[in-house]
Formats: sequence, structure tokens, C-alpha cells
Amino acid sequence: MKKIITLLAIGFTFISCDKDDATTTTPPSCNCVKQTWVKPILSPSTAWYFNGDTEFYSNNCADNGKVIPGNSGQGVEFQYRIKCN
Repeated sequence: MKKIITLLAIGFTFISCDKDDATTTTPPSCNCVKQTWVKPILSPSTAWYFNGDTEFYSNNCADNGKVIPGNSGQGVEFQYRIKCN
């Protein structure tokens, strides 16, 4: 009787284990910064240049390459580009 109970206990232990817990991995984390890009309003659309200003944006690698529209004023347009590494 003890052997049957022991075998049932071992069987329930294996059935209750979840394989997903053992194979779960965390996605890679990135350091993403928001870069400020500037262009004079009357210049062609290829005249954007990076002005050197950056600030932390996120840790999500999917944000890499995202372009966020900025403001316009005093003859200059601003645009924010996300760069991750």
C-alpha cells in the first residue's frame, strides 16, 4: 500500500510540473536614447542634422529607429529619433 501511495505521489509531482517555467527566457534589454535632429524650415528634407542633444527614452529594443515629430519655430524644425544600442 505504501508503494502505491509513493508511486501516485511521484506521478502527480511529474504531472504538475510546467515545462514553460524551465524554458522561459527574458528578452534582451537595450539602452535607447532620444536624439534631437534639427532642420531649417526652408531647407530640403534631406538637410536634417543631429545637434548633439540626447536623453534616455526606454529599454525596449523595438523602439530603435522610431521617429517622433517635434515642434517648429523661429525658422527651425525639430524631430526626435530613437537610437538603441
